[in-house]
Amino acid sequence: MIQYLSFVEKPIKGAHVSTRASHLPGAPRTYRNGVHEGLDWYSYATGTRIDRNTPVYSIADGVVVRADHDYREMTTPEREALLAKGADNDGQTPEDILDRMRGRSVWIQHDKGLMARYVHLDRIDPHVQVGQKIKAGDIIGYVGNSGTSDGAKGNDEGLHLHLDLFLYGEWFWKQYSLKERRMILEGVFD
Repeated sequence: MIQYLSFVEKPIKGAHVSTRASHLPGAPRTYRNGVHEGLDWYSYATGTRIDRNTPVYSIADGVVVRADHDYREMTTPEREALLAKGADNDGQTPEDILDRMRGRSVWIQHDKGLMARYVHLDRIDPHVQVGQKIKAGDIIGYVGNSGTSDGAKGNDEGLHLHLDLFLYGEWFWKQYSLKERRMILEGVFD
């Protein structure tokens, strides 16, 4: 898998894969009845300062398939209502609730069947539009906390990038243990 994804670059310059297991794909998310779908990049766990002015770079060449320029942040009561609705389900949180909780996102279809979702953005570069071709290293947006409890409160806490990676429509990590996931992500991004 490391070799297969060897064309991928870091989404945040100077950062390394998080040192926290809870930031890795597959970590439990009991507050919303599900699992963590991707990899989180926070200041305190990735070796570099991350704030609202931290650019998020495309990890590879690709085509934009979604760019939430018009995202409207939820209020705390709206978010709590969605969480309560999600808790009523058995298993994974329903997709419509997850989608709202991802906040402002950019989705890019990259080569070799890789699709990446860049999630919780503060803002998206105005030039990033659906159908646009993107090069590896192009700025697509800036780190934020949209869709999170802190985003709903309107504060600067919890700023991070959440990055989801799919291969041909499936989670790349689905068949791997937590230890293997970390090894793969470190091999790709570090």
